[in-house]
Amino acid sequence: MNKNNEGRFLEIDVLRGLAALCVVLSHFSNHCMVFFGEAPFHVPLHYGFYAVELFFVISGFVIYFTLERCDTWKDFVFARVSRLCPTFWIVLTLMSAIGVFVFGNKFWLGGYVSNMTMVHEYLGYPNIDIVYWSLTYEISFYGVMAILFARSLLRHMEYISVAWLGLACIWVWLGPGPGNVGSITVTDALRAAPHGLGMIPAFVPQ
Repeated sequence: MNKNNEGRFLEIDVLRGLAALCVVLSHFSNHCMVFFGEAPFHVPLHYGFYAVELFFVISGFVIYFTLERCDTWKDFVFARVSRLCPTFWIVLTLMSAIGVFVFGNKFWLGGYVSNMTMVHEYLGYPNIDIVYWSLTYEISFYGVMAILFARSLLRHMEYISVAWLGLACIWVWLGPGPGNVGSITVTDALRAAPHGLGMIPAFVPQ
């Protein structure tokens, strides 16, 4: 793959762009159908869902290179928080303000504060907006990677990734079942399996 002067993989950026476009178009066309009864084009909503799964795979691939630049797991956590939180907090605040002042919605302080953590579902709070559903899985993945980093297990990541994927496949094959571990479910952890799929190519010799 080709890298630009900033060290970014150009092919990965193209995939990100296509996935983002698919998500936007699927939401746009479906909202048009809901609120106006017609749309200039139709992109099935599940296409957008698959595009998010592609984002998860890409995240799994690039996270390995992020970890290479970190000296400790604390550096990794700081890098992720400083990259994600400011933008998300601004978007969440703007969306909440529009809901209150434009649509007359009642401000939900508990939901607002809990959603700012991006682990709100583990705290028992739903997404303020359904499009935030992927955040919990992404943060769960970062949490797993931080733990593996702290335990010096990243050198075995290719085996962990394969085992993670295998366990996820078995879980799906067995069907829904009890998975609660405190407030966190095994099912939620395994849904981050696409990240593991994305990590595997990172270990292939260049």
